[in-house]
Amino acid sequence: LRERVKATAGRIAFHPPCSLQHGMQLRGGVEKYMAELGFNIKVTGCEPHLCCGSAGTYSVLNPEIAYQLRDRKLANLDTTFGTDKPQQIVSANIGCITHLQSGTTTPVRHWIELLDEALTHAKTQTCGRAAHAPFRPVASRCQCGTGQSTADGCTQGDP
Repeated sequence: LRERVKATAGRIAFHPPCSLQHGMQLRGGVEKYMAELGFNIKVTGCEPHLCCGSAGTYSVLNPEIAYQLRDRKLANLDTTFGTDKPQQIVSANIGCITHLQSGTTTPVRHWIELLDEALTHAKTQTCGRAAHAPFRPVASRCQCGTGQSTADGCTQGDP
């Protein structure tokens, strides 16, 4: 696989979700194997065990605390590479991804998207086939109550 991957994603901060760290007791795998494939990926050295605040319905039922946890996690992720901020944040949980993205302009994605792009890029370099667009979760919610939103926010504008 290593020969087929063209890793070009820059500085990547990895947020290990609670489901991996605490639920399944799986630590270090994603960042280890992504680094072996050539990605510049690191886990923050400051409170890497800390929840991002998404925690399933927790962010809905306790939004104030969830946003405080999110902001604390994002501040820690910003220090992963010292004074250089990460160019992307990746995780392995869609709840974490959407929750973190709601508090930062740094792209937050699933790690498999980076791997897919690296494989697709390498494939287009060798066979000339066009790459497909990566999946982007909708991070913005509808604010007017119609329930219709796009990646840019509510389709009806502000209420």
